[in-house]
Amino acid sequence: MPFSATVMAGSYAVRLNLDSVPDSRRAVDGMWHPSTRDAAAELPPLVAAVDQRVGRVTLRVDLDPDVWDDIPRSFPARGRLVEVNGSRDIDSRLVVLTTTGAMRISLLLTASGAASAPTA
Repeated sequence: MPFSATVMAGSYAVRLNLDSVPDSRRAVDGMWHPSTRDAAAELPPLVAAVDQRVGRVTLRVDLDPDVWDDIPRSFPARGRLVEVNGSRDIDSRLVVLTTTGAMRISLLLTASGAASAPTA
């Protein structure tokens, strides 16, 4: 059953639709509705929400650098650094999180109504 909610990560609302059990055999595990193209602002609350939902620790985020602004090389999350990998090899419509246990969670970016949000 899919999980769909606005999740609060600190004072930041994350709009996320995520299948209850991510599965590497699927192309996409859910959808994420970022409010802006600012990766430095958007990624930490996303990671907090995904970690909370799947009960794992995100170690890396892969994204297309042509879609995002202000991409950090890494950012702190619950006592660790999450690596950010900008690669033009990744589908520009996706953000892929890699967690402990090598679980990969692929999220489809969807327009959020903000003019500057990434679009699929």
